[in-house]
Amino acid sequence: NFVPPILIDMDKVESQLRGLVTRHSRRLLSLHVTQCELKLSLKLTEHGKSIPARVFITNDSGYFVDIDMYMEEESLKTRGLVFKSFNRPENEAGPLHGLPITTPYETKDH
Repeated sequence: NFVPPILIDMDKVESQLRGLVTRHSRRLLSLHVTQCELKLSLKLTEHGKSIPARVFITNDSGYFVDIDMYMEEESLKTRGLVFKSFNRPENEAGPLHGLPITTPYETKDH
C-alpha cells in the first residue's frame, strides 16, 4: 500500500465521517451514491501495530447515515480473512460481522 498508517482517535471517526457525508450530501444524492467503502490502515496508539480496517457508509434513504466499522481478522474456521465489528457495543454487531471479506455487495431491492 502507498498510504501510511493513520494514528486515529476512534471516538472522533464516526462524527468526522458524518460531517463529511452531510457536507457533500447534495452532490452524493444527485449522483445516486448510497454506499461507500473506505479501506484504511489504522494505528490506535503511536507505537502500536497497524490494523487493516474497513468503513462502510450507507445512506439509502437520504436522511439517515449508517456507519459500520470492521477490522480484518483471520478466521480459524475458514483460514481466511473475515470482518469483525469494532467501535460498537458487544451485543450489536454490524451486518457484515463474521462474513468473509470477499463477500459480494448486496444489490438494492426494488
